[in-house]
Amino acid sequence: MNYENQKIAGIDEAGRGPLFGPVVASAVVFKQEIKIDGLMDSKKISHSKRKEVFNQIIRENIDYGIGIIHEDVIDRINILNATKRAMSLAVKNLKNKPSKLLIDGNQLIESDIKQEAIIKGDQRISQISAASIIAKVTRDEIVKSYSKIYPMFDLDSHKGYGTKKHIKSLKKYGPTSIHRHTFKPVCDIVSNSFKEYESYNITKKAIKLIKEGFYIDAFQIKENVSLIRCKVKNLDIYILSLRREEVDSLLPSIISKIKEKDSVNKARLDVIYSDDNSLNPKVMHSCEIL
Repeated sequence: MNYENQKIAGIDEAGRGPLFGPVVASAVVFKQEIKIDGLMDSKKISHSKRKEVFNQIIRENIDYGIGIIHEDVIDRINILNATKRAMSLAVKNLKNKPSKLLIDGNQLIESDIKQEAIIKGDQRISQISAASIIAKVTRDEIVKSYSKIYPMFDLDSHKGYGTKKHIKSLKKYGPTSIHRHTFKPVCDIVSNSFKEYESYNITKKAIKLIKEGFYIDAFQIKENVSLIRCKVKNLDIYILSLRREEVDSLLPSIISKIKEKDSVNKARLDVIYSDDNSLNPKVMHSCEIL
């Protein structure tokens, strides 16, 4: 295949098959030729190696865009349309418009750009291989964040796919709001067991952060103090859920414990009220921890 003198965007997705979480697509344009070991073997390499290759790719002279379509939209428009929408979004998120799209698989997307579907394109076209790795690692990190909220599903081990272990957990605990409720066997399980858990402000806040593109390092729910920890660039963010009448009395000791436990150099502590009834809990207090 000769695509010389064309600005080619390779496109691939991750997450069509899982029972849980979003589908993620990536579009990648090389500004110059790149050579990375493991690039063309994305499906054969380990998770740790894939992440290593991912870090190498994004340091190269490339333009890449990511498109994420969450489970509620997947349930509404079906996984094929959601995948196409994620791919279109990935193309839109490129800094510059490409002259041609090369898409892994046998489906085309809505676009005014020339395009071609290529079976096993991730094994034949390096831009598609790079897109495959970026999409896969991005989705894995999203699921890793969700695993902090839903540890009972051991999402890290199966990434939301319908393994025996996952289905056993589904039957035991019931589906979460992040499961795909139009997928079997999720749709066959009638349960609202997570309704109360997901109504807690700390849980709502954590899910909202993930959908806004943040990665969560820690999540815990306790009777008096619940916590989310995430990172924004080099700043650690601690989000606490407290009753409003307890804020003044508890904050100083909590800050001391964070400093002692995590050896924090630069961090911010945000507080939401656990007794706030709004759908999207707002940060009511914020302070720097130095």
